[in-house]
Amino acid sequence: MGLAHMGPPDVGPLHMGLPHTGLPHMGPLDMVPTDIGPPHMTDPGRYHLRLFAAGRPVQHGWWGREETARDKFRRWVGEYGAMPDARVTLTDEETGDVLATWPGQR
Repeated sequence: MGLAHMGPPDVGPLHMGLPHTGLPHMGPLDMVPTDIGPPHMTDPGRYHLRLFAAGRPVQHGWWGREETARDKFRRWVGEYGAMPDARVTLTDEETGDVLATWPGQR
């Protein structure tokens, strides 16, 4: 995805008390998409996987095939299950059904 800098070109890290690198400061609010990618990328997929830790969202992903989404669910539990208060959910966004949660219902 292409990104464009929307801030003033002469603003650098110096204003934050950091050594000036000569590069413009680019924070997350300064970055805006300039394209949306190929047409097949506009539909995120039916199956939505979410990872939360300590009550906050950490990452999420979308897949068009349930089998792939369930495989990712198992991988995320193995990779991120040790995070503080980790929770992983898999939802079918077409039906609204929660297909899997880890840990199980509390």
